[in-house]
Amino acid sequence: MRTVWWIKRDFRLADNAALTEACRRVRRDGGEVLPVYAFEPSLLQAPETGALHVHVILTALQALREALRGRGAELLVLHGEVPAVFEKLLKNQAGDDKAIAAILAEEETGTRVTFQRDTQMRRWAEGRGIPFREFPHNGVIRGLTDRDQRMPLWRARMKAPAEPAPTTIPMSAQTRRWCAATAIPEASDLGFPQPEGAVQRVDEQASRIVLDSFLSIRGREYSKGISSPEPARYSGSRLSPHLAWGTITLRQVLHRLEERVAQIRRVREESSERAAALRGWLGPLNAFRSRLYWHDHFCQRLETEPDIEFRPLNRVYEDLPYDAGTDLEECLWAGRTGFPMVDATVRSLSTTGFCNFRMRAMLVSFATYALHIDWRRLRDPMARIMADYLPGIHLSQLQMQASVVGINTVRVYNPTKQLLDNDPSCRFVRRFVPELRDVPPEAIIAHAVQGVDSPSHGLQGRATDAAEAWTDDSGGLGDYPPPVVDFRSAVKTMRGEIYRRKRSAAGKQEAERVLNKHGSRRRRGRS
Repeated sequence: MRTVWWIKRDFRLADNAALTEACRRVRRDGGEVLPVYAFEPSLLQAPETGALHVHVILTALQALREALRGRGAELLVLHGEVPAVFEKLLKNQAGDDKAIAAILAEEETGTRVTFQRDTQMRRWAEGRGIPFREFPHNGVIRGLTDRDQRMPLWRARMKAPAEPAPTTIPMSAQTRRWCAATAIPEASDLGFPQPEGAVQRVDEQASRIVLDSFLSIRGREYSKGISSPEPARYSGSRLSPHLAWGTITLRQVLHRLEERVAQIRRVREESSERAAALRGWLGPLNAFRSRLYWHDHFCQRLETEPDIEFRPLNRVYEDLPYDAGTDLEECLWAGRTGFPMVDATVRSLSTTGFCNFRMRAMLVSFATYALHIDWRRLRDPMARIMADYLPGIHLSQLQMQASVVGINTVRVYNPTKQLLDNDPSCRFVRRFVPELRDVPPEAIIAHAVQGVDSPSHGLQGRATDAAEAWTDDSGGLGDYPPPVVDFRSAVKTMRGEIYRRKRSAAGKQEAERVLNKHGSRRRRGRS
């Protein structure tokens, strides 16, 4: 009998409850563990799936296969919809002693596509009399009805021991040969191109290397560097794609973080060079810990209210007057809006799959407030260009930065202020917008200022003679276009609509409902 470990977004062996339980069942009841990954057309063809995701999956899957081989097992690679591929697998095994004894998998807080797939899988397994069990891997509580209970449950999960990777995984030689004959495809086989730029490697071993380097070297600059796009590539944790694709768990990160903090506190008591070298570490690590708490908080929103994939969490913002035409959307995703910081952010994401949080927030804010693009029309194109795409984080942040949650401060990111604050030398802009690579920073800044011309941010009067020499009659910089909108007036219009709803009686009532159902409880010690 085979106990199937059905792999979804959990490309790891350590701290994997489904795999751990599969090994326990086999050792107790006999049989073998069968790791299965299925390339599902519905997921590959989903509008939010992009080449970066496929690249990450293939990389992580290949590394997982090698890790399984090192433990005496092999990966079975299937193609087709779940549960149809399991039905075929079951029929091929009919009458032998290798039938499916159970299917174990990880809980997934995903989109409607994955939710419907999981529902169909449960029904199929029940109809075949096959035990099907899903295991949580994070602090998202399935079936949570009382938000006040979330934090105690979350803390209990995070404090529980993280299971080590099994040293051996039971599998017969015959099954290993059968599984090994199923190849991991190339991206082109699945209809996707290779990414254009260098994408961060995502697999279980890489996750440990990245975490160790952050906690021992890079993390000291965390608080200083995460707002600026270039420093963030170094001083940010860079763990988001690993958490998104399950090559590491939040619990593993928190455990290692607490070990590091405890070590620093012990050494700090010493009067030695070693203690001096650790000064300045606790503040950044505490800031990092605080951000980790928010990970599952946002994912819980999607778990509790799946409709946020399609509707604003706060219903009073359902009919905001988004009026952008397709030409503005095309300019946005081509990185040709004439706002240098926005365009660099889009192109950074498109080529590398990474840009820091502040720039992503600015991108959504600019698109919804200045371009008047409906946040729902941003959902899939933006997801496709994020290597760390995780539905719960993406949808929650998308709505928050578009100000349709209604319980957060209305915040509009001025892209020129962000340029002056976080990329004054224009290093990031010139790296990702090649049209500006030879343009002096002062000319880029002057061009950016004309796009906002906002006295409220003190950005007027920044043009210089050198900058004017680079600007053509249309307001562009050579091959780089002029601003596609008047930022100030466009933002004023949308902000007025947001505030009108926020201050209405219906808006206040709806905000109270959202706060009670989804709001953080951390200030009262109950996040």
